[in-house]
Amino acid sequence: MKICEIFRSLQGEGVMIGTPTTFVRLTGCNLDCTWCDTRYARKEGNEMTIEEVIEKVKELDTKFVCITGGEPLMQRSTIKLIERLLDLGYHITLETNGSYSLEELPCSMNMIVSMDIKCPSSGMVKEHPVECNVIFTPVGGIDLEEVAEFILKKKINARVLPQLHKIIWGDERCR
Repeated sequence: MKICEIFRSLQGEGVMIGTPTTFVRLTGCNLDCTWCDTRYARKEGNEMTIEEVIEKVKELDTKFVCITGGEPLMQRSTIKLIERLLDLGYHITLETNGSYSLEELPCSMNMIVSMDIKCPSSGMVKEHPVECNVIFTPVGGIDLEEVAEFILKKKINARVLPQLHKIIWGDERCR
């Protein structure tokens, strides 16, 4: 599988925000969002076996692993990687844009699917019938107050969270 980078940091978004996490960023994405902050992940990376990825995850020594991209489900090996990590006792968050089927994903209490539903400003808007927990995480630099006021005014049942990693490290890569 082609891996862009593997690193240890704090989860900066979603329900696991603030948790020490090992990030496995896969190469490739089928979308081209205008505000993408990991554009480098579309092409950069090196071939690694699932076992090599697992060894690196073990070295970084966290209980939580985030499989991200680009779009990780573009690579067929991603499902096998997730299954192996779950078998080893890791808690997995899969970050996906929702354009690939989730049917083959293992069903586990130790797994979260974080689907980034594209808003119109992305230029990649898609229709998603959604009945789940919704978290608005505006791209770094967007006024959180404006988003919060919109949520309250429209009476949307959702949470508003910042991108914690952008608050701490700005646009610095891999921290």
